Amino acid sequence: MPVARCLLLAAFTIALSAMPVSDARPRPQDEPAAGDPASARLAAGDRAFLRAALERGQTEVAAGKLATERAASDAVKRLGEEMVRDHRHGNERLMALIRTDPSFRLPRPHRDRLDGLTQLQGDAFDQAYLRQMHQGHARAIALYAEAMASVQDPKVREFARQTLPTLRRHAADTEALLAARGRGRGTEGAQAGPRRER
Repeated sequence: MPVARCLLLAAFTIALSAMPVSDARPRPQDEPAAGDPASARLAAGDRAFLRAALERGQTEVAAGKLATERAASDAVKRLGEEMVRDHRHGNERLMALIRTDPSFRLPRPHRDRLDGLTQLQGDAFDQAYLRQMHQGHARAIALYAEAMASVQDPKVREFARQTLPTLRRHAADTEALLAARGRGRGTEGAQAGPRRER
């Protein structure tokens, strides 16, 4: 592995480990920790949703940071900034819903996707990042929509309900930037830079 890539991956790993988010790694038989009333109230399916949501949220924050550093387009950089801000906020809310494990590491598929982005720069990064955001948000929207119908804890269900519009906004912003690229305008002329809705 080239030295530059090793250094970049090491820096990324350090940055990811310093993020104020972590995930709950399943305990034996996926049982809640003794004396942890917040986890004890959650059904196994609810905890599974929260873990999957936090994995996705951490990946979006890490990829968004890469976008702010590596994208050629200001619109893609702004999208990355929005992803970092919104998903970091969502991750903090997730942590309040489930006990977390500080030794958490992103699962291999998420690490592989981020590893691929670290090897790109400029316009090639923009295209790969937008494709990943498009695919990732489609999966996240399906995950959250299913959770709204299936999770048992009202606070978890409410979190999914409140977060879904943000995910849909991210998906629409990403699709607009992809469409602008498809029309040959790149992403600089795209009007659909991330909207600052609250």
